[in-house]
Amino acid sequence: MEKKWSHERKKLLIEVRLQHEPEFSAKKKKRNTILEQIMREIRDVESTYPFSKDEATRCFINIMGTYKRIKKRNNTSGESSTNWEFFDALDEVFGSRSSVLVPSEMVESSLHNLIEDLTSDGPSTPYSREL
Repeated sequence: MEKKWSHERKKLLIEVRLQHEPEFSAKKKKRNTILEQIMREIRDVESTYPFSKDEATRCFINIMGTYKRIKKRNNTSGESSTNWEFFDALDEVFGSRSSVLVPSEMVESSLHNLIEDLTSDGPSTPYSREL
């Protein structure tokens, strides 16, 4: 049995791990319990999967680091987007998440202006009315 992170093994890890992302996000189950379930599902597909739960976790963390670097680079103007075999699968799950927290008062102000713009009859300028 060869202990090597082949393309197929990484792909299997990513597919199974992403299926469990809602459980990680909900934080209702212990992380360890979810990881054990992931390892069982991986071994159902490849019974000789040679990696421990910790090794699989480290691999996924490294994959996420690569994803985040590419995502950041792709979002930087002037740079061509990077093609990476696992990017689309990860972006489908993590792409809409934002790591930036907007202060609630700014969100409320923006929403208020948007609602006003959508419900007013004529053109309006931002902050043209009292909040």
